[in-house]
Amino acid sequence: MTSKRDSKIAAMLRAGATYDEVRRQLKVGNTAIIRVRYSYTITSPRAKRSADDLARAEAQAVGMLRAGATHASIRAATGLNSNKIAELRRENRIPIPLKNRKPRLVAVDEAFRSYTRSGTDGHVLWIKPAGSRTFDFKASGGRYNARRLAFEQHHGRPPEGRLRRTPDCAIPNCIAGAHHADNRISDRHGSPYEPGSDRPTLTSCPSPTSPLAAS
Repeated sequence: MTSKRDSKIAAMLRAGATYDEVRRQLKVGNTAIIRVRYSYTITSPRAKRSADDLARAEAQAVGMLRAGATHASIRAATGLNSNKIAELRRENRIPIPLKNRKPRLVAVDEAFRSYTRSGTDGHVLWIKPAGSRTFDFKASGGRYNARRLAFEQHHGRPPEGRLRRTPDCAIPNCIAGAHHADNRISDRHGSPYEPGSDRPTLTSCPSPTSPLAAS
């Protein structure tokens, strides 16, 4: 059924039918038409448009922009180029949807500081990112672990194996490097650390030298 419908859509597109004509005649949506155009490699017609045709295409583009459509889907649906679509967005003051905005790359030390607060008795409290259940955070296009970075900053070396809070630290969200021990320290001191203090399980250190160590 879908194959026959796609063949009909392709035939109409090759004959120069507009998206509006295909939608009305075949009772399909823009998504199906766009998929067929790309699947069958059917180029958009380049015939000169009348003023009415251009006005309809621009009105359709504005409606799609307000609905959050991407430039690629608007180009495929209307035949307008990206410069014209951007111009219509500016003229109609349509904001770019958050999902289409490129996130700013935040430096590792900046992100680390934004998620921590200084506490009493040397504690460094982890204020986790929204939706996170671990000590991980994203920065500079990578993923980092706050406890391992704090440990490396304090001890001047990456941690070896798992990290555990020391017995004198009872703050679950404390990530202070001085309040954590790795396998090397645990082995040297006979592992005097609480068995439940090493949760959650931590990931490996992202790099041999921490960007925080030089800060």
